[in-house]
This record gives sequence, structure tokens and C-alpha cells, in this order.
Amino acid sequence: MKVWTVAVAAAAVLLTGCTAVVPAGPAASLNNTSWVVTEIQGEPTIPDFQPTIDFGAADEVGGNSGCNNFGGTYTLTGTYTLTGTEISFGELMMTAMLCTDNGRDQQETAFHAALKTVVSVRFAGDTVEMLDGDGAVALLLAPVPPLDLTGTSWVLGGLIDGSTISAPVADSTVTLSFEAEALSGKACNTFRGSYTLDGDSIEIGPLMSTRMACLDEALTAQENLVLELLPAATMASVSHGVLELMAADGRGLQFVKA
Repeated sequence: MKVWTVAVAAAAVLLTGCTAVVPAGPAASLNNTSWVVTEIQGEPTIPDFQPTIDFGAADEVGGNSGCNNFGGTYTLTGTYTLTGTEISFGELMMTAMLCTDNGRDQQETAFHAALKTVVSVRFAGDTVEMLDGDGAVALLLAPVPPLDLTGTSWVLGGLIDGSTISAPVADSTVTLSFEAEALSGKACNTFRGSYTLDGDSIEIGPLMSTRMACLDEALTAQENLVLELLPAATMASVSHGVLELMAADGRGLQFVKA
């Protein structure tokens, strides 16, 4: 497991008149906030694999760097300077999964390199700017956007049963597409129906499906399970190109972007 130790300082800036720069008042609290990293050293992050940073209520910090999860602690000192409130990070631990697709490994390296240069942070509207020693924005953070599935298409990647995820039937393809309040897809048969989304709560159905026979029992069982779990789903989440639809009993469906 990789270990990153990062020392950072945080802050806010006020401009008064045309020339005077004065320290800000107390910075907005980071407690219980979640952010996506939209820029690294001025470069936009990969849309489906944006790093995330979550600040807890008890000085915990964690997130995902676009590939691996990281976590540790942080401390706001309450000291305000021209660039803001000082902050320090404890030892940050990171998982060691290899992600070589879509440029995720290069982005992860750039993210942690930029994080190590951060010496201050300031709140700018609804964003957070993490600054390096020269005052340049090393990382730009924005609030986590609300979940919106409209216009997305997916392919079944796993069947969830509690903590177990099993692969779909070999050489089979199950698709799922969303439009505004309507979804459609195909297992052996095509199906369609309606859905409503409220935050991360989802309600699907009823579903209508054609009635062609599948080629074998395994495909039949898989289709039956998909058509059972879709209407049973109560929670939806999308993280790094993966959609999970979960039922209250711990079963669910995992899809990857088509």
C-alpha cells in the first residue's frame, strides 16, 4: 500500500478597493463537505474519473484520486493569513490498484504531485482553490454535482449480492439507457419503462418486455434477475464510470459506461 504524507495550509482572500489585499475572516468550514477536483495545475480532469476529496466532521479526510482511494486526517489551525486558514494533513494512506486505462494513472500521479505542492486554500464562491507556494491554483475543487442519468448508456458489468459481485454470463450483453424519466435496455429481450430520480433515490417501473426465448438457461436466469432487480432498486450511484443500482435487500446491478 502506498503512503502519502502531505502538509498543506488553507485560506480565504478579500480584495478591498483596487490595490489593498487583506486577510479574510474565518474560512467556510470544510466539515462534512464533499468535492470533485475539476482542474489539476490548470488542466481539466477526466470527466468520468474526476478525483474526489471528502472532509468529515471529526477531522477525517478521504477520497478517490480517479483510481485509488486515499484517507487520513486533517487539522485546521484557525490561523488566517493573506492566503487563508492554515491546515495540516496527517499521514494519508492510499490503496494500490493499477488503473492504466483512459489516462487514469497519469492523472492520479499528477493529482498527488499537485497535492504535495499545496500550501494554502481559499474559498472562491462555491469552489475551493488549493494553492501552491507561488499562489498558483494547484487543485480546483467544485461541489459534487447532483446525480443525472439522462442521456447515459450502460452495459452490465456485475451482479451484486451483498459483498459479492459476480460476472455476467460469458459472452452476454445486457444494456441499459436513460432518457428523461424513461429507460430502455436489452437482455435476451428488449425492455422499457419509466424511472424517477430524487438525489440518489431511484424508483423504476413498471417495465414492459418482449417475450422471446433466451438461447439457454443461464441467459434466461440472468434476464429474469435483471428484470427483477431493476424495479426493486431504491438507490443509484455513479462513481468513476460505474453505475450501481441497489435494492433494499443488498442485491443490485453494476453497470459500466457503454
